[in-house]
Amino acid sequence: MRKERIWSLKDTEMYIEEIRLLLMVYKIKDSFKLKKELFIYQRTGSVYEFYEFTGKVLGEGGFGQVHEVKEKDTGRLLACKQIPRSKIRNQMRFINEVLALKNCDHPNIVKLYEVFEEEHDVFLIQEKLNGGELFDYITNRDYLTEAEAAKIFSQIIKSLIYCHKMKLTHRDLKPENFMFKSSKPNSTLKLIDFGYARIFQKEPNDGKAKILRMRSKVGTENFMAPEMILRNYSSSCDIWAAGVILYIMLCGFYPFEGEDEEETFRLIENIEYDFDDEVFDSISDEAKDLISKILTPEKDRITLEQVLEHPWIIKNLEEPDDGAINTNLIDRLKKFSKSTKLRKAVATLIATQVTDRSVFESTNAFNKIDTNKDGYITLDELERGMASHPTQVKHIMDQVDTDKNEKINYNEFIAATLKDKTLKNCFSINKAFDFFDKNKDGQIDKDELQEILQDSDIDRVETNIIKGILLECDVNNDGVIDKKEFFRCMSLKRQDP
Repeated sequence: MRKERIWSLKDTEMYIEEIRLLLMVYKIKDSFKLKKELFIYQRTGSVYEFYEFTGKVLGEGGFGQVHEVKEKDTGRLLACKQIPRSKIRNQMRFINEVLALKNCDHPNIVKLYEVFEEEHDVFLIQEKLNGGELFDYITNRDYLTEAEAAKIFSQIIKSLIYCHKMKLTHRDLKPENFMFKSSKPNSTLKLIDFGYARIFQKEPNDGKAKILRMRSKVGTENFMAPEMILRNYSSSCDIWAAGVILYIMLCGFYPFEGEDEEETFRLIENIEYDFDDEVFDSISDEAKDLISKILTPEKDRITLEQVLEHPWIIKNLEEPDDGAINTNLIDRLKKFSKSTKLRKAVATLIATQVTDRSVFESTNAFNKIDTNKDGYITLDELERGMASHPTQVKHIMDQVDTDKNEKINYNEFIAATLKDKTLKNCFSINKAFDFFDKNKDGQIDKDELQEILQDSDIDRVETNIIKGILLECDVNNDGVIDKKEFFRCMSLKRQDP
């Protein structure tokens, strides 16, 4: 009997239009491009070879359990989402989650480190978020102060602005799908679980983008927008759900909750909620005004950008607005701009794997420079951020923008501002070498460079790009890069013509 071929994530990616649209977000300008998703490890070996399962279950995801695992080489504790293939009945939903996480690059979105595909299960290795769910944070306190709610809510909105910039709508926003990085005060909040995520923009052959109306009624009933219940909605459904979360944070209960699902949906469709509870007596008019402008019919609902500009948000946030960046980070940006292509590729790889704690300074600087909070740094924003440090800002922008989308993404900024001790850490460099050395023969050849640096939007990486990388690093001219040459290349500067 012929053995049935096992479905593979890579196979599915080739044929699903949703995935092609996600990849088409990036614009082609230069054939040497470094994208974060190129460096998300995708293994076919056993997850148990690299990770030890501690026995602690962290929670339930959209498809399966989330386990705590320990990385054998480093002892680092991470989260592993185990997804039985037998439960993947909706392949599109599963692919949406994996690819959304591979493409998403924002401080308020959970990090995906690597993917293991095995015969019976798929394992997603993600950062471990130790601070617990926003849901538990609220219920343990009954409700939050306005200042605290505003700080948390602004992070929710920033994550959504980025997702919508990526033409991705989450569709299942609720307090359970936001987790804190740690239990420390003012910890970063991160969006998780992209199982219902959906692209809402179509790229037809004529190049004219078309915004799609969505029809599937998905997610959690108390957070569904009226238009979602009617099965005709846009990405604005995420804004509505965020408004419901804000209401809950301020009072501790749902704005729409009937005796059963039918009654809940009726309340939502009629937008029947109020501020009559005594807890709202102490809530400011500005907070109620913001909620009222979100929990309203789709045509009247304010945008995510308008939410951040609302007086209640501005009044309660104590964020500096100078956009300044310190001298140390400026020096690292300059050094990165002069790096070899291979060093930039390795920095991009390491940046996908580092912990938030090790890049705390860089993350703060990124958030400070990104004044419109869309998850990208434009040339204008970079010029303002570096105003007190006269330098070649345009040149730095061109060199740090390694995926050539004419702006600096979060991972690019982290890669360009890594400390030398992080970038040249012996373990990190060895792990990076192993990533490039696909056939594990102790050297990196042109075919391996070609495979890793392959751009998803073009047929191949230009031959001269590969030759250039070899020329920079191949000291003995044998056509390959051995480990000694690899380490040496990490200390080299690019030789400009």
